[in-house]
Amino acid sequence: MYYILTPSQYDDAGYRDAYVTGLARLLDALPATDSAGARLIFVSSTGVYGQDAGEWVDETSPTNPARFSGRRLLEGERLAASHRGGHVVVRFAGIYGAGRDALIRRVRAGKPCAHHPARYTNRIHEADCVAILRHLGQLPAPADTYIGSDSAPCTQCEVMDWLAGQLGCPRPPRATGASAGRRCRNARLLASGYTLLYPDYRRGYSGALSRTSVPSAGSSEP
Repeated sequence: MYYILTPSQYDDAGYRDAYVTGLARLLDALPATDSAGARLIFVSSTGVYGQDAGEWVDETSPTNPARFSGRRLLEGERLAASHRGGHVVVRFAGIYGAGRDALIRRVRAGKPCAHHPARYTNRIHEADCVAILRHLGQLPAPADTYIGSDSAPCTQCEVMDWLAGQLGCPRPPRATGASAGRRCRNARLLASGYTLLYPDYRRGYSGALSRTSVPSAGSSEP
């Protein structure tokens, strides 16, 4: 049983409704169904971590999110742990893929990357998200928590510089950032037997870039 939701609105109330109230109602209703003992796989986010000085984090790292979204996701994770049929929490990093091209659009628009301090970023291709969920659903005895991230956490400037080179765009300007972010380890996921389809951003973005054309001077994007 997979619990995968997008909040109806990006505020504390929206996250509470999606990840706490909605899950509580589902768990209350399950005993009257044939799925009462089904494994619950709860899709969460690496936003539950509060580390922002470039630290490495894994499934055992402290979770002290600074944002409401991380706090509500963590509340949902704890609620999922109460399911009697067993549970798995998957904390996905930033998801990219078809229609999820924020960094490509950022590079093409000439936006800056955070350089002082260098901001670390983590990502996972949407195809890997689907495959990871399927993999964990089939494991006979999974752990209770996994980080879903690729094997190449890197700075925002590194990936944006690479994208700019592939797109033929100017190198992104540098800007002062608010924090250095964190780096996510995926060792537990890989040890479970999963092989990433896109282990780094270069391979993950290649397909999207092959379908992307650079606008000519004076043209506008839709």
